[in-house]
Amino acid sequence: CNPEQGGNGVCPDGTFVSSQIKIGATGKTEHAKTMGYISGAQIKATGCNMAFAPVADIHYNWQNTEIVSRAFGTDAARVADMSRAYLEGAHTIDGFACAAKHFPGNDAFAGHGK
Repeated sequence: CNPEQGGNGVCPDGTFVSSQIKIGATGKTEHAKTMGYISGAQIKATGCNMAFAPVADIHYNWQNTEIVSRAFGTDAARVADMSRAYLEGAHTIDGFACAAKHFPGNDAFAGHGK
């Protein structure tokens, strides 16, 4: 499932917490950790024990429709810190695992990498 923005990534009535770009803009890793916890708890409640989140891409191409608000920001250090915090929050749920995801090659959408 795709729970990087909350429990709504696994079911329609799951809690939408926020987009990753908004959480990243706060600069507060505790918000990313809470988002990971809420997402993990709600996903686990549906019987799912594995999720592919958070998106660990660095957002440098605003024309990339795949990433848009699914990244924690444009700064590599902030993205790493926020991603780590999300994973820490999600991994506090017993019997649940998360794996950060990356969309390789998406820089080509705007002509990058050609």
